[in-house]
Amino acid sequence: MRRYAVIPTRDRNQWAYDLGKQLLAQDCLPVFIDNNDPGNLFSPPHGSVFLDYHPEAFNYSQAVNVGLNWVADQKRKRNEEYTVAVLNDDVSIPEDFMNTMEVALEECDVDVASPGEFFIEMRHGPRQIPLHLRPQGWCWATRGSAGIRLDEDLKIWYNDDDVWQQALCGRGYVLLQQMDVKHLDANGNFNRNPEWQIQAGLDRETFKEKWSFYAW
Repeated sequence: MRRYAVIPTRDRNQWAYDLGKQLLAQDCLPVFIDNNDPGNLFSPPHGSVFLDYHPEAFNYSQAVNVGLNWVADQKRKRNEEYTVAVLNDDVSIPEDFMNTMEVALEECDVDVASPGEFFIEMRHGPRQIPLHLRPQGWCWATRGSAGIRLDEDLKIWYNDDDVWQQALCGRGYVLLQQMDVKHLDANGNFNRNPEWQIQAGLDRETFKEKWSFYAW
């Protein structure tokens, strides 16, 4: 297996299940991360991986890293390159999604690939990135050799902006246009959770302390 997808999930059982089926059909192993919600009875599609994650307080970056580290552990003994997508559980992808991400990472020789408004390669950082030139935090992919991990001090927000800076300090990233990727409930859980909104403000300042500028 050369393709994986890390998917933290929270109360979106049908969308998450559908996404898992879409990924399995593309020879990609979905790795779902438990969202620590005792009322969530999500059962992933057969052939998926479901990892327990039970923190005292939800940390999105930590949840993603649980998945990224699990994938890295599976590949370490084989010492082979792989592609791993990081997806929200409310994403719907086209049938060529993983192949497109894999090819873009290899042919453009970048650390991150993501859908965008138009095709562009971005390199050389760190620096503030205009909104229309940023990858999509809910849908991006990287390759194992990049060693990308989310900063767990950025618990809810701006963790994706931190990844883009990591990429700019490495081999850069590429945006790919005309991809039929859908975000079905954009910011839905965030807008329904006042605690996350408060944490987002704290994360904004944490990002500033780390990079010496605001993400946007």
